[in-house]
Amino acid sequence: KEVAEVKITQLESPPEEKKFDQETNKYKNEVNEEQTQSPGAKQSSGTQVPAEPQDWTRKIIKTADINVEVKDHQVFYSLLNQKIKNLGGYIASEEQSQDDYRIQNRLVVKVPVAQFDNAISGIDKDVLTVVQRRISSQDVTAEVVDTRSRMMAKKKVRQRYTELLGMAKTMEDVFTVEKEINSIQEDIEAADGRLSYLGHASAYSTINFTYFQILNAAAKKTDDTGFGTQLKNALSAGMGWISWLFLSAIAVWPLWLFALAGYWLFRRKSKRMKVS
Repeated sequence: KEVAEVKITQLESPPEEKKFDQETNKYKNEVNEEQTQSPGAKQSSGTQVPAEPQDWTRKIIKTADINVEVKDHQVFYSLLNQKIKNLGGYIASEEQSQDDYRIQNRLVVKVPVAQFDNAISGIDKDVLTVVQRRISSQDVTAEVVDTRSRMMAKKKVRQRYTELLGMAKTMEDVFTVEKEINSIQEDIEAADGRLSYLGHASAYSTINFTYFQILNAAAKKTDDTGFGTQLKNALSAGMGWISWLFLSAIAVWPLWLFALAGYWLFRRKSKRMKVS
């Protein structure tokens, strides 16, 4: 008998799915290239594409911490507030504390970076003593340029995935592409938030300003933590506990009456049982 030879051929995927898979692989390769290449430049077919022009305007974050003693805190605050307004700045937050020794104000002042030096020199005037003055600066120009470049690259990749989403034929393909788009969108929003923060921080410098007025120099607190002071505090705390227990016992005097009455009835009943 002759045995018929059966030739089995593997079924090929539909043309639409084949094209979708090819485009997906293509976009994934492009995404990998975007992530491995330096911002602003992309190589293709052995040629260098010129980088897009970047804004290299210097972005400097300046911060100052100042602590001064003043003669009259109310008068000084009025003068200080007017100086800040004249420089185009504002007071971001304010906190006041007071005790028998002094009254103190803590301010967080924001001024345009161009007026930072004028603000520092202006604040130092009309004070009795400069207790502390510390100034620091941070150049974030490179970080701003790098973050902006990466964000633009992410937007291009997102656009490509959006085009790829229109070619999806199955729900699985749709979910896969949407997952990639959402991940890229999160990166874009994070980069945009970082740029907003750096932009504001470099446009407005921060001055952490503290000023105080001595009210009663004789009431200055001393930091005495010796053994004698600790023993005195411990005895005082113990007497406080004893006083609290004594007053608490007096406050519940009705309970003592009920307890005595119960004890008397118990003793009386016990005696009767012994007699019987």
